Amino acid sequence: NIGSDSIIGLSSAGATAGISAGFFDIASGLAFVLLAYAFLPVYRHSGVFTLPQWTERRFGPRVRLYLSVLALLIYIVNRISATLYCGGLIFSVTLGLNEWVSIGLLLVATGLTVTAGGLHSVLVIENINTVLLLVCGFATLGFAVEAAGGWGSVAAAISAGSGQAEEAGIPPRFLHMWSGGELYPWQGLLLGGPWLVGWFHLAEQEMVQRGLSAASAGDAALGCIIAGLLKLTIPFTWAVPGLVARYLYPEELGCDAEAPAGAECAEANRAFPVLVMRVLPQGMLGLMLAAMLAAVLSVLASTFNSASTIFVFDVASKLPCLERP
Repeated sequence: NIGSDSIIGLSSAGATAGISAGFFDIASGLAFVLLAYAFLPVYRHSGVFTLPQWTERRFGPRVRLYLSVLALLIYIVNRISATLYCGGLIFSVTLGLNEWVSIGLLLVATGLTVTAGGLHSVLVIENINTVLLLVCGFATLGFAVEAAGGWGSVAAAISAGSGQAEEAGIPPRFLHMWSGGELYPWQGLLLGGPWLVGWFHLAEQEMVQRGLSAASAGDAALGCIIAGLLKLTIPFTWAVPGLVARYLYPEELGCDAEAPAGAECAEANRAFPVLVMRVLPQGMLGLMLAAMLAAVLSVLASTFNSASTIFVFDVASKLPCLERP
């Protein structure tokens, strides 16, 4: 489920709060284990197509309708809009395209993909996207750390609060998982994080639908375990590069040299696009752009498919004008 919103969001959080931004993805690995062996068997045994269908059996039709409408609103207001904004930002920084033009092209491409192939096309894109993001993500990390003089020098400068780290306003706590400051306080991570991670990975249609569509329970469980293992790489491929981007290019991210250490950068959302444009060689840059395009299409297609499934099964089917005779 790594899309443009994750790429921009995690790298921005890495630039703003350090490696503590990767907490949720590490916790996601445990959530996928629960999904594989505790939740998916129940969902699959019930024979439902959507999560609101399952809640109706336990809590009644009103709860099903409420959760269906709520899910559609979340997709429209949050998931789709954030992904489109981040996709537009990526291609405006890397290709120089107008953000609105980029958003329009992404919508057209996603609509054609979902209409032509449905969930099958979503899964094909995601498989390709996984390989591209892994290769390009670790390549970007390697080139970025090399440009910064090696991770040892970066960590030493941040720990000492000197040199480029001091100029970029990066405090030593950015190197610690449980010291995220105001953005990621350890109390919030410990008490609130499990609920957020649990809802998204265990009870959200976009995440669960892949397991529901698997050929068997074994395939579904295996897919969840692999996804959980891959999630453990996310802090290294997106959050750490965001931190290195602030270390290397604080001015381009709008970091105020006069502000207190740890202050947010005005243009932190540009961290990853700026980094790939500066450190990647031409061939790898083209591959990364292809990976980011695939990531945008993957998340948008998955979200559109989930939204359409919920709308058809849980909303439209209840309308009097569409009831079967």
